[in-house]
Amino acid sequence: MEFEIRPFTKDRIPDVLDFERRLRREENFYGWEIDQAYVSAVEKSFDDRSFDGAVSLLAYDGAAFL
Repeated sequence: MEFEIRPFTKDRIPDVLDFERRLRREENFYGWEIDQAYVSAVEKSFDDRSFDGAVSLLAYDGAAFL
């Protein structure tokens, strides 16, 4: 199995949300919903200067985010 590692950029938010939804179908103990407020917070985090030094990576198996 080959993996591709990509940076978590704003345009990949839908991939992350899809993965989180799939994960929560398996085990839902996170304590918050993936609602518009959550999506907005994730989007705004890309403009938050306190995350300037942060590095987040996504692993893809073929075309699908794991």
